[in-house]
Amino acid sequence: MTEHDSPTAPEGLTRRAALVAGAWSVPVIAAAVAAPLAAASTPLLDATALNGAGRAFDFDGVSPGDSIALIIQVSDNGTPYSGSASAVLAGASGIATWDGDLLDVGADPNSASAPVDGGELSLPIVVGALGSFSVTVLIASSTWTFSVTLS
Repeated sequence: MTEHDSPTAPEGLTRRAALVAGAWSVPVIAAAVAAPLAAASTPLLDATALNGAGRAFDFDGVSPGDSIALIIQVSDNGTPYSGSASAVLAGASGIATWDGDLLDVGADPNSASAPVDGGELSLPIVVGALGSFSVTVLIASSTWTFSVTLS
């Protein structure tokens, strides 16, 4: 029996041609499956202290009662990000509180939420005393911890 006499092969289609076509379709199918997964993945975010350095804020010359903003620059693969953010104060008891007049503070006074607008997140705090604490920021599925020093 020759390849053309096979009862399952259409006229003019050889087993070799079918194998070659199948081998070339594997990368195409794999790419088609991976494309929606890549499109649905979370953004690649980066955050840096705009009025600080890297992931640190150092405010010199502040006094109790002062309101200052921790300003964080947020980008998605180099493009300014817009969305929502939440933040938590850690170790700030007696040193700083969220400025509830300028920020949406949750039931937990250490938690707050704010919009990221055009790549900029502003988290205003009220100085209670000089000292250091940290702020953890959550945007999408990314988390960063910033150190804050008030002196």
